[in-house]
Amino acid sequence: MNKTVKKYLESQVKKGWINENSLQWYFINKYPPEVRRFPGKSEDREFIGNIYAYQESEEFKNFQKDLMRIFYDMRYGFSDPEGSNHYKENDILEQGDVDDFLLNIDNYADDGREACIVFGCTFKILKLEHNITPDNSQKIIEEINEIKQNNPNLETIYDIQIEYEARHLSPKTLKILYELKKKEKEYEKIEVFMKQNEDLKNKNIKLEEENTCFAMKNDKLKMISKWLNDNSDNINFKIGKELFDILNQ
Repeated sequence: MNKTVKKYLESQVKKGWINENSLQWYFINKYPPEVRRFPGKSEDREFIGNIYAYQESEEFKNFQKDLMRIFYDMRYGFSDPEGSNHYKENDILEQGDVDDFLLNIDNYADDGREACIVFGCTFKILKLEHNITPDNSQKIIEEINEIKQNNPNLETIYDIQIEYEARHLSPKTLKILYELKKKEKEYEKIEVFMKQNEDLKNKNIKLEEENTCFAMKNDKLKMISKWLNDNSDNINFKIGKELFDILNQ
């Protein structure tokens, strides 16, 4: 492999954008991108072409065709009610849609939209971290087909995809998923604490309002008590009205 390509791929691995234990890594290494050299002798003037050049290989195209054939006449098992495609859980992948997709693969978003489901599934499988780096794509097709044949309870594309992914979760991936789940749980706890804090804040505001009302009533009672003490011997209509006015302030 060209040194520039190798250096570039190593950097992508470090950044976490490419997985060394994936089918995508297998394809990129087998069908590396083209390297073009600008005028000059420095390696820094080399330009790496399309990193997904492997998609033009017959092996990749056949991999995608074989994967689609496995999923013919199956329900998707998931939906996109708010997305641009508006596909539904019970929609079925028709062979005609797949054929349209394969004939017009460069504009798949506009034609054969149902086949985009498998297109998306293909790339999830491509990027999945395997316990052992795949040495050819046909092994993966055979395993996915075996899952379909031996698990009649898996009735949708989504079911088979999840089963396949579950078989190939490495300890590293499981750890990442665990950490994500842990963070999710921690976030849920934070949300609970925030809600509790909001409830306490609202209760405190209510208590402060009640305390203010109580203080005002208490002040009135003190005023009445003082007035009665000062005027107990001279209560008449005029004084009674004053008492009434104090009580109704």
